[in-house]
Amino acid sequence: MAKKKDKKSVEGYHWGAEPTWEGLNEDQAKSKYFFALNWYNYMASDAQKKKWVLDYAKKKKMKEEVLKRLHSVDAKRFDIGYGDTEDDEMGLDMGVYARLLALGAPVPKEKEAKLKKCIVHLITKKSSTPDETTPNIPNIQENIRNKASGILAEILNVEEKMLSSRFKESGQEAMNILKRETTKGVHCKFIKEELTSIVKEIEFSSKDPDLKEGYSIFRKPELKKYLTWLKALITECDLKIANMSRVRKPRKKKVRSAEDVAKKAQIQESFSELNLKSMPASAIVGSSSAVLFNTKTKELQLLSSFPGQELTIKGTTIFNFDPSSSTKKKVRKMDIVKTSFSKKITITKIRELMEKTLRTKASVPNGRLNKYTMILSVF
Repeated sequence: MAKKKDKKSVEGYHWGAEPTWEGLNEDQAKSKYFFALNWYNYMASDAQKKKWVLDYAKKKKMKEEVLKRLHSVDAKRFDIGYGDTEDDEMGLDMGVYARLLALGAPVPKEKEAKLKKCIVHLITKKSSTPDETTPNIPNIQENIRNKASGILAEILNVEEKMLSSRFKESGQEAMNILKRETTKGVHCKFIKEELTSIVKEIEFSSKDPDLKEGYSIFRKPELKKYLTWLKALITECDLKIANMSRVRKPRKKKVRSAEDVAKKAQIQESFSELNLKSMPASAIVGSSSAVLFNTKTKELQLLSSFPGQELTIKGTTIFNFDPSSSTKKKVRKMDIVKTSFSKKITITKIRELMEKTLRTKASVPNGRLNKYTMILSVF
């Protein structure tokens, strides 16, 4: 059986070896510079990019404190995003430019100045070093991103052929890749981000001298074709994302048993003084009314739910009771409770007891359950 190629070997086949800069004239170097940015963007890992920035800082003999702080920064933060250093300022993939400078590529002076500015930004901003004790376990989002990266690699390979042929290649193959059934909406979200960043870079190139010089290898009609191609792919991504939202089934709500809902509730199971026994807390879940008695404060509560709703329990509190139709009163003669609840009683009789028999001041109950609370009746 043939040995399966890993992802990196497939990428290497498409992209080739790392760009070199020896023996190139000025025009060749400019053309290769644009390709090199794409090469590093896809082929270089975050860890490599971090190492290249550290090597650059060492070569420039930056202070030991700067090197220590750079070393403590998470590798993913070396790709500075749009507007991170200043509002409306383009980002910078620091490791890419550090590597290009190390290899003698024709990096504009403005980019090196920006690299130094980004180093200052990283060491002055609070670092977010990942917890070394946390095991590196791949999660669902990481798997999705890896799959999307593979699809993006195929698209960028089509892009490279199209750009190299000066648009004699149509680039339609990239659209076919997006339309495949295996390319899902979740993958397109990531792909759209990457393609949108290229569009923004091209549109911003008229304001940035370095970008303008980089894209000067294309004539205006070619650049227009390139933008049209990118935007068509982004539109296809939008369609896939919209379709994903449309076909996704709503998540089925997990049905919990009354016992599970009320498992944290505390009650007093019996009260020998009145010879009464409490109903379980789970009896309240799904009922419309409940009668509670606190053996410590000697308070009787009637809780009635809002119309069309049911009482439920969260932790140690009863929810969904209507304060306007629920009441709480102190009981002065315990015999009233014993007589009323030692046998079956209707909700009408309970309301009569609360409104007429008990003469103490009424107040709004809080619905709390504790070790002194008994559940005398539910409806």
